Amino acid sequence: MEASNEDEECVEKAKEELSKLEQLIIQKNKDMPHDPFIFNEDSDTFWKEQVENRIRKFKRKQTRSMLYET
Repeated sequence: MEASNEDEECVEKAKEELSKLEQLIIQKNKDMPHDPFIFNEDSDTFWKEQVENRIRKFKRKQTRSMLYET
């Protein structure tokens, strides 16, 4: 099954549109590095920091409550 010229043109246009979208996503990542809805390299470390902060806060609350109980 051969692809016609029209099909090849559609594929080329789709590839161009895809590359434009990829560039927009890269630019948005630079503008908003901690946007959780868009993949970026920093997202893993960002969420890891968030979890660690919550754990620290929880431990602090536990320690305070133990101090006030005695």
